[in-house]
Formats: sequence, C-alpha cells, structure tokens
Amino acid sequence: DENAAQVLSDRKASGHAEILRQVKEKLMLAYTPCSIGAFDVSTTSGTESVGAFIYWNDGIYVTDMYRHLRIKGVSGVDDYAMMDEIIRRTLENIGEMAPDLIIIDGGKGQLDKAREALAASDVVRSDNRQPMLVAIAKDPDRAFLPTSEIVSLEDRSPAALFLKKMRDEVHRFALRYHRK
Repeated sequence: DENAAQVLSDRKASGHAEILRQVKEKLMLAYTPCSIGAFDVSTTSGTESVGAFIYWNDGIYVTDMYRHLRIKGVSGVDDYAMMDEIIRRTLENIGEMAPDLIIIDGGKGQLDKAREALAASDVVRSDNRQPMLVAIAKDPDRAFLPTSEIVSLEDRSPAALFLKKMRDEVHRFALRYHRK
C-alpha cells in the first residue's frame, strides 16, 4: 500500500510539473508557476453582482483559499470596475500568499484592469516576485498576455486544457454564488 501510494504521488507530481512547464512556455512566463489563482465576475443586469477567486497550488485546488465576494463599490454594469474591486480586495486579504500566476476570466480590458489593481495593491509575496497575469477568453479560447500578444488555446494541449479548466472552475464557482 505504501509503495502504491508513493508511485501515485510521484506520477501526480511529475504530471503537474510537466503541465506547468508547458504553461510557462505557452504563455511566455518569466518563471514556472507553482500556485495559480483565478478571478471571475458574475452579474445579471447590474444587480446582485458577485466575484469569485479560486486557488490552485502544487496539483490541488485549495478550497480554503476560495473566496466569494459581493460587489460593494460598483453600481450598474461595469465589468472592468468590478474586476478591479475583487482583485484589490482579495489580494489585500491574502497578502504574501498571492499566487505565482493570476488568471482573469475575460479579455484585454479585464487584463488591463487586473494589471492596475495588482500594481495598486502593493502585494509583497514572500519571494519578492510580483504575480504574473493572463486573461483567458472564450469563443474562441485564447489567452491575452500583458505583452499584448494573444495565444490560441484551441490546440487541446495539456497546458491549454489546464488553463481552460482553471477558467471554467472559477466561472462555475462565481455562478454558483450568484445564483445563491
């Protein structure tokens, strides 16, 4: 039993390490992320707007780090301002536990707001690195990078599937809270 558990653990670790290496290459990141956070906003006609944050670290979703947020400072439909609010509030709350990579469910506009929110949050991670950013949009699936490049996620590679899974998980988590 111990040997089987060790083999399973080794396989999981090596699989995630390879996917993260591919994510680094695909998104042209400065370093390989170990922890990833994702944000999404859910709203219907500007009422009962909410945000969500999920956290993935070393191969597992860390549900203790998941956050639901009610939008407090934005009225009406302003997805960019709502994204700015939930990122600032979450990063202030988690501080140095900020992830290596932050995924934004959205496009270039949401990415620009996320960059502003990150710069304004004064997040100081324990390793003194600033989190990297990427926005992931649908139809077609693509990633918007801070360098203004757009990377297709339609290739069904393990990295692309992983990134889309992260985006879909935060979207599911936000919708569940919004419906509640």
